[in-house]
Amino acid sequence: MRLVLLFLSVLVFSCSSSEKTPKNSSNKKEIDKLVFSFERTSCFGTCPEYKLSVYMNGKAELVGKANYSFIGTFDCQDCDQEMMAKVVTLADQNKFWDMEKLYGEGVADLPSTITTLYMKKEPKSVTNILNGPEKLKDIESLIFDLYFKRVWVKNTIHDALGIEIIEVGDNFIRGKMPVDKRTVQPYGILHGGASVVLAESLGSIGSHFVIDSEKYVSVGLDINANHLRPIRSGFVYGKATPIHLGRKNHVWDIEITTDREKLVCKARLTVAVIKKEDLVGR
Repeated sequence: MRLVLLFLSVLVFSCSSSEKTPKNSSNKKEIDKLVFSFERTSCFGTCPEYKLSVYMNGKAELVGKANYSFIGTFDCQDCDQEMMAKVVTLADQNKFWDMEKLYGEGVADLPSTITTLYMKKEPKSVTNILNGPEKLKDIESLIFDLYFKRVWVKNTIHDALGIEIIEVGDNFIRGKMPVDKRTVQPYGILHGGASVVLAESLGSIGSHFVIDSEKYVSVGLDINANHLRPIRSGFVYGKATPIHLGRKNHVWDIEITTDREKLVCKARLTVAVIKKEDLVGR
């Protein structure tokens, strides 16, 4: 953490020293600055088209434009400054600022990636259509691994109920949900339907990380749940672990507990894995 703070202080200095800043400018203005972006462009066909923007405060925004799992503008729930620092550090180590602006000149109809860093007075963009250097591909791979396996939300039921993803492991996914006016029933205890929403969300998102999300989507097919303990306030925590990960369906076991690990709900979810084109129009 100390290294991240040191990195951010150097980054803020390098951004502010490249241009005159009014004396009354706030630190907030500095930390909200755009640090880097990563864009994938269209092609002749159905290539995914999107743009990722990452800011100095760790915030990340993904805009899906076409042929992608997420269409519209989405915010990352669990992105942070440490992730951003890793990308900028690797870019510096790989001499991003010395790279050519374009790789693959004259090549048409292929998807391209555009990586842009904004830490200096003049931003630097590198477009990779074909045969970009390995050091550029390393930067692109790190961005993809750090950001495109996160959880992105926008005006969904997760927002409405306050559901958050708090951990994604190799063989599990964990989330939490508040017990408040959004999730209780008239008796003042957690509504069983809210528990089912949390359970299905964890399993479906878990499946999203397993499948090829550029070609397939994961949707709930069947769920059953046993509500075992009432709870009136605080948070509940869900953990989903896979029982079966097949080509066309997944089965997840979900346990929802209190902060003292008392079991509130036990659920089993079956997820269908379907092609994106089969979802259109339903």
